[in-house]
Amino acid sequence: MNDFEIIPAQQREQMPELFGKQKDNFFIAPSKTTTAKYDLSKIQKMLHQMCQSNMLQQKIAFPTDHGLDFIQVKKIIRCEGYKKYTIIFTTDTEPILSSYNIGKFAKLFQEITVFFLTHKSHLVNINYIKNYRKSGLIQMVDNTTVPVSVRRRNSFFEVINQF
Repeated sequence: MNDFEIIPAQQREQMPELFGKQKDNFFIAPSKTTTAKYDLSKIQKMLHQMCQSNMLQQKIAFPTDHGLDFIQVKKIIRCEGYKKYTIIFTTDTEPILSSYNIGKFAKLFQEITVFFLTHKSHLVNINYIKNYRKSGLIQMVDNTTVPVSVRRRNSFFEVINQF
């Protein structure tokens, strides 16, 4: 069904027909069962999805009032800026207050496309959006509402349409 196979870099010598660049210790090789034209954009998208999935499985560490907390990225529903702090809402714990500001979290999650800064003080995980209202509010799975600023609505819809 797929036109390509993902081959671990260690098997490079065993696969003389490999082409393209190495990406995170993997190479892309033509499938032995097809002679179809190779669509590099399809490969790039597939690699991007693999990296995103891998990033969501990782844990991040951030400072709290009692030390460092470690949370798996995929369990974060949203982050809300509160003065110079950030409140992190997750699927399995009480809200956590971090001494990082919301901008620091936005930078941490910049490479993870499931997180979107909807407002200057709200960063949401798109996987946990329940619905969007015409008034510019998002309802999350934890039944909280988060505003989407007027300036970020077009970007928000572009990101949503990719999912």
